[in-house]
Amino acid sequence: MTSAGKWKVERQKWKARAIAFLVLTSTSTFGLPTSNVQVSLERYVSDPVAAVRDVSTTSLSDIASELRRDGTTWMLAKGAGQANQRRLIAATFAIDVAGAQIDAAPNDVALLVDWACEQVRKRLPSDAERQWQIAALALLEGVGNLQAVEAHLQHAVARFPAEPQWQHTRAWMADSKTLNVHPRQPVGAPHIVFPTSLANQYRELTTIPALASDAWTRLGFLHFLAGLHVDARAAFAHAEAEAAPTADGHTRYLSRLFSAWMSEREGHRDDAAREFAAAIDASTSGRTAAVWLATRYQIDGRGADARAIAARTLSAEASGTDPWRLFYRGDWRRWPELITAARKAAQ
Repeated sequence: MTSAGKWKVERQKWKARAIAFLVLTSTSTFGLPTSNVQVSLERYVSDPVAAVRDVSTTSLSDIASELRRDGTTWMLAKGAGQANQRRLIAATFAIDVAGAQIDAAPNDVALLVDWACEQVRKRLPSDAERQWQIAALALLEGVGNLQAVEAHLQHAVARFPAEPQWQHTRAWMADSKTLNVHPRQPVGAPHIVFPTSLANQYRELTTIPALASDAWTRLGFLHFLAGLHVDARAAFAHAEAEAAPTADGHTRYLSRLFSAWMSEREGHRDDAAREFAAAIDASTSGRTAAVWLATRYQIDGRGADARAIAARTLSAEASGTDPWRLFYRGDWRRWPELITAARKAAQ
């Protein structure tokens, strides 16, 4: 065989090897290895917390792209019989990873929610999906994306028209459109007349047991902004008494923080100090109340007490997020319990 002939044979061998290599390493539906997102979805089935942690350094936009490209392959991998459940698992994975990066990449959260919602709407409505829809809306409220919340709410209402949680979402949307009534430092702000329609929405929510405590707290806050302190305190009393079954550390903290701020406005310093202390007792992560109380102690010459409050605020048990920082983010405050319920329902 001539040298030219030998070279031709060798070139054909190398070409065949290259083609075989491409086939074996392809990430298409015909390739053997799975994509990164498929590996993550498999792990999410058995250990969702670890699966979300593993992709914490991957951008949400990249995860969304991989889900669009390879998610269907994973969902259909075990046949039509398991496809619906795997759709719910994939959708829960999508909002789970979005929730983990909400503050780092807020603009990309809606990409994952949109993709995930398409998947769950391919199933028949179920209680598991209802829980997923509530969690997804809480996530979008946490971002503060009004347009995305409005669009997603239409899907949720179409699937579960009788769900009372949607009333809370509508109230949040109305509240978010009137941010001029929400000064971030309300103690020294001028009195503001809030929209009557907004107050009426919160009053309607007080008739729903599961939503009553939060609704009373927010109604009281509106009265506080308007300088109607008697009405505000009455609303806070309702939040803790009549709505006791749904009152939690979050709402108790806020009602006492707002009461303390009203006492500051009125010049009742001792009452304010007691209320700030009660707020801290209601939520160990209540740093806003802690700062105000430590400052009050320092002004009053109680340096040791001020230092004790500061140390308590910096302790390990106070590692959560201050409820005041979550106040404008709707149902996002319940995210840990909502995503836990969604994970459980998806298994």
